[in-house]
Amino acid sequence: AQCSLVVDISATLNEEDIHRYQQMNAITANHVIKTFGEKTALNGVSFEIPKGQLCGLLGPNGAGK
Repeated sequence: AQCSLVVDISATLNEEDIHRYQQMNAITANHVIKTFGEKTALNGVSFEIPKGQLCGLLGPNGAGK
């Protein structure tokens, strides 16, 4: 089954808010830390993925992606 949701936020925002929303990233992660017991897999990783850009996470199975 396919599901889609379209929300029109323009009726509740002014022009400045709409412009700021359009400039936002699809994903922003700041200072991510991930540990598995005593093992640190990520230590302070930060990244941004802009709207419209494709991104993939690669790694072995069980790596915690």
